[in-house]
Amino acid sequence: MDRLRDLIGEESEKEQDLETLRERNRQLALNLRDSQADLEGAERKNSILDDKFKEANDALTTASDELQELRRKTREREAYIRQLQENLRRADERIEEKDQSNENLRNNCDELQEKAQQLSLLIKEVETKFVEKSRQYTILEKDVTKLKGDHKVITEFWR
Repeated sequence: MDRLRDLIGEESEKEQDLETLRERNRQLALNLRDSQADLEGAERKNSILDDKFKEANDALTTASDELQELRRKTREREAYIRQLQENLRRADERIEEKDQSNENLRNNCDELQEKAQQLSLLIKEVETKFVEKSRQYTILEKDVTKLKGDHKVITEFWR
């Protein structure tokens, strides 16, 4: 009987062990299901991240292409700016030449104005002398006319 009790006790222990194993198995099955759900969620997230990575990579490629285009345009604009600066430098040189030419013209103009003033003074002096000579000529004409008249009188008187 003892043996029977021992066997019943062992069987009872085995049933308890079996029940524990079943419970553990159920728990493992639940954990497996949760893990599979987590794995599926992780795979979905991985797929989403993969799509986002592809989009980011495409955006990076596009940005890189745009950057290359901007660098090309920048080089063109820098060349254009250098050309404009060269044109500006040449224009400045021409302006300096024109300024020098204008300065020379101003100096010549000043000299001509000075000569014109001198000429004007000479003309006034000549006019003044002409007026004086005209006045003297008029007086001489009167004197000549008077002398002619006197000569006529004297000639008639001597005749």
